[in-house]
Parts: sequence; C-alpha cells; structure tokens
Amino acid sequence: MERKSKNARKKTTRQKKTNMVGKQELAIKALQYFGPVRTPDVLRQQDCYTTILAVDGVLATDGAGQFNPVFSSSPNAPGGGLAACPGWSSLAAVFDEARTLAFEIEFLSVYDQLISGASNVLTTVLDYDVATALTSYATADNYGSQKNFSIQEYDGKVKKRKILMSGVENSQFQNTATYAALFWIKTYAANLAISSQVVHMFVRYRIQFRGRGI
Repeated sequence: MERKSKNARKKTTRQKKTNMVGKQELAIKALQYFGPVRTPDVLRQQDCYTTILAVDGVLATDGAGQFNPVFSSSPNAPGGGLAACPGWSSLAAVFDEARTLAFEIEFLSVYDQLISGASNVLTTVLDYDVATALTSYATADNYGSQKNFSIQEYDGKVKKRKILMSGVENSQFQNTATYAALFWIKTYAANLAISSQVVHMFVRYRIQFRGRGI
C-alpha cells in the first residue's frame, strides 16, 4: 500500500485544522488556565460561537382545510406563525454576525380525525431558491427533495426533515440586525378539517455567531 509523503500528511493535518468549527473549549474538569486573555481569532474579529436555538407551536389548517407553512433558515422568523427562537435577541445583541449551518423541523400529530376524501399525507420539500409556499401535491412532485409523511397520529414513525447550509449563496455571514432567510423547508397537506389544529411543530437551528460587536 502506498504511503503518503511527509508533506502530504502535513497538508492533510492543516486542512483538518482549517475545517474545524470554532475552537476547543477548556475542559470542564480543568482547575487552572495558562492561556491568553485574547486569542488571535478575537483580535481578528473572527471569534465564533456555535449553538442550538429552537421554537415550537401547534399549527392549524386554513379556512380551506389546507396546511402549507414554509419554515425558514432564520431563527428570528421561523415561519408558520411561530415566534422568534428564545435567546435569538440576546445573542444577536452580543454578536455582530451569524449564519445558519442547518435547521430541522419535527412534528407530532395532534389531529386524528380525517374527513372524507382526506389523503392523510403531509408532503415536504427543500428549497434553496424561493420561499413561495406549495399550493398542491403536484407542485411538490416537481422537487427531487420531496419526502412524504403520514399526518395520522401514533403511526410509529419519526417525522423530521433537515436542510443543510450548502454553497456560497447561503454560507455567508449576515449582520444579526438584518438577518434574513436563505433556504427553506416547505410543507403541504390538503382536504383536512377547516381551521383545525393539525400538528405540534418543533423547529431547531444550529447557528454560528461571529465577532462580538454591534
């Protein structure tokens, strides 16, 4: 088996270090600290802090028995009528910039009575382009990312969808004061009871903040 050269091994090590998210924290069991007060990343205004933000709520169908909320990559405006994630405003006041590394939706059914003709299917798609809501199952069929779930309660399946930061278009840091969505998870279901609560939706974000400032 061919062995890597010394220079190749060094290059691989540098790449791994470059791709590390954030910096290593001091061990919880540490009793002493011997490092600097300000590290080089802080002096470059590039210190990062990655954390999880989440919000949840029970969502309902509209006046036509349709369910099609769109969930965004913005913790300050998750979509579906949900309020901003708790903790967002506090972190946004501390850090100058942020970017969403990934977010997911998970739902638990609260609706167990189907009306005549109901399909019992919640279809979901991923979209890196526009936030326009789905208007039919046929619209969702156009997406290669389409994935379907049962709305029926207690079917034993984990109902979760995740979308990841991907590409230069949505990997840029944004000012936390004007943070906007760059990618979305869309949902659609129809022929359900009118204006009825359907699912308890949980939205979770892995978000990276950069640079303490205003």
